[in-house]
Amino acid sequence: TVEDFLDLADLREHCATFTSADMCPHSKPHPQSYLMTAERLGVEAGHCLVFEDSEAGMHATAAAGMHCIAITGGHEGRTHVAERLAHATITDFTELADNFFGDVVQIA
Repeated sequence: TVEDFLDLADLREHCATFTSADMCPHSKPHPQSYLMTAERLGVEAGHCLVFEDSEAGMHATAAAGMHCIAITGGHEGRTHVAERLAHATITDFTELADNFFGDVVQIA
């Protein structure tokens, strides 16, 4: 579960909230999980940035009206979907600039 992972990785204290599949009646590509998380954070969907590695998740992000960076892992099929649905595409997180998250916070 998400809770187990957060505890194992000692990350729970760093998460303002989280949403897992068992908390939502609808699964991806339905946008409910993303919209629920934005509501819990008190943030408008259009101000959210999602990193997503699944086709269903990319569809859910688009349906929620959120910005998406697709993580393709080098998979050609995922890259084609990402080109249609995501605002940007990366193979993995090593492609992000070292100051990426700091810059995003300053922009927000």
